[in-house]
Amino acid sequence: MKKIYKFVLVVLLFSLIFFLFGCIDFRSEDEIVDDMMMELISALDNKDKEEFKLLFANGMISEIESFDESIDELFEYYQGTCIPRQLKTKGQERDKHCDYQANWYVISYDIITTENSYRMFFYWCTEYTTNSDMIGIWSFYIINSLEDTNLNSPYGGDGLRTPGINIGKVFIGDEE
Repeated sequence: MKKIYKFVLVVLLFSLIFFLFGCIDFRSEDEIVDDMMMELISALDNKDKEEFKLLFANGMISEIESFDESIDELFEYYQGTCIPRQLKTKGQERDKHCDYQANWYVISYDIITTENSYRMFFYWCTEYTTNSDMIGIWSFYIINSLEDTNLNSPYGGDGLRTPGINIGKVFIGDEE
C-alpha cells in the first residue's frame, strides 16, 4: 500500500512540475516584443480590424470614444506592407501595489513598408494581476517618418501616452 501512495505522490509531483513549466514563458524580452510586433504588423498589413482590436486592452477600448473609427483612420494612414524593420528600442516598467502587479513594455519601432516609412510607439501591458481586461495595448502612436521632427531619438509620440490610436503626433516640448 505504501508503494501505491509513493507512486501517486511521485506522479502528482511530476504533473505539478510539468504544469508549472508549461506556464512559464521562456522567451527573451526581445522575442516577446518581436512576437507582439509581428502580430500588430500582420493586422496592419492585412487591414484586419478584428485582429487589430484583439491587441488592445478591452478595459482601455471601453473608455475610448470612436475607437472603431480611429482604426479605420489608421488603416487609411498606413500604406503598403511591412518589409524588414530597421530600429527598435524598448523599455519595461513594472508597477506593484498591495492589490495588483502590472508590467508594461514601452516600445518604439521604425518600420519600412512598400510605400512609406513609419515610426511607432506603444504602451503595451502584458500583465495586470487583478484585471485581465487591462492586458494589451493602452496607447499606440504612429507617424510617417517624414513628419517626425526628431529622427535622432526613438519615437515617443507626443509624450502623453494618450489611450487609443494617435496618428501624426510629435513631442513639442516645453513652450515658453
